[in-house]
Amino acid sequence: MFTDPAKLVRWIGIRAMLEPRPGGAFRFELLPGEFCSGRYLELVPSRRVVFTWGWESGAIAVEPGASTVEVDLEERDGVTHLTLTHRGLDEAVRGMHGDGWDRFLPALRSAAEPA
Repeated sequence: MFTDPAKLVRWIGIRAMLEPRPGGAFRFELLPGEFCSGRYLELVPSRRVVFTWGWESGAIAVEPGASTVEVDLEERDGVTHLTLTHRGLDEAVRGMHGDGWDRFLPALRSAAEPA
């Protein structure tokens, strides 16, 4: 859901260009003309994805690569639990990003559930 462009846009964004390898590009269009981008730092299949994050347009004061998103997955009792940590955000943009993750993570859950 974080490394396959078709799966990523099922829950966030409208198109994605991803190179899921350490150092590879992480870029997707969240809204028309608004791109989030960074680089993958760590990939452990089915366990962990870490990538840098920022906004290309400058409308949100987080430059590409300025912050880091860590996604950890753990299976317990047949259910996958996700922990997302977004590091390196200035106080002024933390609330906005928290609201965004609160809105998109339920969409991730729905997109990841078997049909």
